Amino acid sequence: MSLIAIAGAVVFFGMTIVNLFEENIIKLGLYGMTNELQLSFVIFGMMLIGTVFIFFYNLYKRYKIKKITPSLLRITDYSKMTTN
Repeated sequence: MSLIAIAGAVVFFGMTIVNLFEENIIKLGLYGMTNELQLSFVIFGMMLIGTVFIFFYNLYKRYKIKKITPSLLRITDYSKMTTN
């Protein structure tokens, strides 16, 4: 359900950005397109950015706590260093 809410928020923000910068979209390099095509490009770009952000945030949240932090603690914690 959170993914649906995030997608809805991304679509909403994409539409508000299109409404704010409707005159400046042609200056961004989208020449010769209709308004619907520009709207779909902006919404698709916003959804792609949001999906990549969520993906990397989940990777960061999953692997930083479990993988990176114990290895860094093992490297820096000199009291637990033993000679095997």
